[in-house]
Parts: sequence; structure tokens; C-alpha cells
Amino acid sequence: SLRILGELRGEADVRIFAEMPARIRTLHVHEGDRVSAGDPIVTLDGERLAAGMEQATAALEAAEIARDQLTADVERARRLAASGAIPELQVTTLEAQLRSAEANLDTLRAARRGASAENRRSIVRAPIDGMVALLAFQAGDMVAAAAPICSVVRAERVRLSLRVTEVDYVRLREGMAATISLPA
Repeated sequence: SLRILGELRGEADVRIFAEMPARIRTLHVHEGDRVSAGDPIVTLDGERLAAGMEQATAALEAAEIARDQLTADVERARRLAASGAIPELQVTTLEAQLRSAEANLDTLRAARRGASAENRRSIVRAPIDGMVALLAFQAGDMVAAAAPICSVVRAERVRLSLRVTEVDYVRLREGMAATISLPA
């Protein structure tokens, strides 16, 4: 008989990372919990992210008000220019300002989408169905993008990896009976 050390792994083993350094505000799971894809693992402290979202929303609202005012000014200037009360150059200038305001709005909408996406990153979710393993942090801990928070393991089927030396390899045969014992 041969005694060979090995390692059991689930069919899927995904390490979970935060996308940004932050403090864990809420830990939603414990080691051994079953999770489904999309379930929250941790919620990171997102005060800075929420503030960025509020700033982007406020800037967008202000730009929309300015654009609406410019639209009204352009309409009024067109009527006045048609009656000869103001020169056509004023209408052209206002129309250029309106186009600039529209471009600014597009930029601010993109900034708000970015802030919203950043805000969503404060909730770290399970990418697959499985069981939480190797939970390395607690609520209040700081996480970094380089350190895994935990792993989610799908272990309905497992794979046994053995480390066989050359001496033992030549003694192995296909179909040999095996007994697996686990230290835990």
C-alpha cells in the first residue's frame, strides 16, 4: 500500500476580493454558509462613494436647469430676431451656448453613471452558488484589493489532487483501490 498526501478541492473554488480598499461595514455571511450567485458577502463602508453620487446628481440637476433656461432663451431670441428686435448673431451665440450645455450634460450623465457603478462596488457579491470557506475578515476590518475576503466553493463534486513522488509513481496502477482519510 502507498500513503500519499493530497488535497481535496471543490469543482469550483472562487476567491472573493473587494474591488477597492475599504472598511467592512456589514459581514453578511459566516464560514460554512451556503450562498447563491449574487448574494451579498460584505458591504463596504461607502460614505465617500455615496457623497460622490450625491455630488454627481446635484451637478447634473444644476446643468439640466441651466440647459432648460438656455433653451427658453434661444426660443425667445429667435422670436425677437424674426421681428428684427435683436441681431441674428445673438441667436447664433445662444444656440452655441445651448450646444455646449448639452455636451456638458452628456459629460455629467457619464460621471453620474460612473459614480453609481462605483457605489454598487461597495457591495461584494458571490459570483457562484456554493459554500463560504476561508473567511478571513470580520466586520470593521479593512480590506485591500489584493487580499481575498473569502472563497466560495461548490463542492457537490470534489477533485482529489495527489502529490506523488517518482518512487511511488511507478507502483501506481490504473484501477487500484483507494482509501481516503481526512485529518479533520
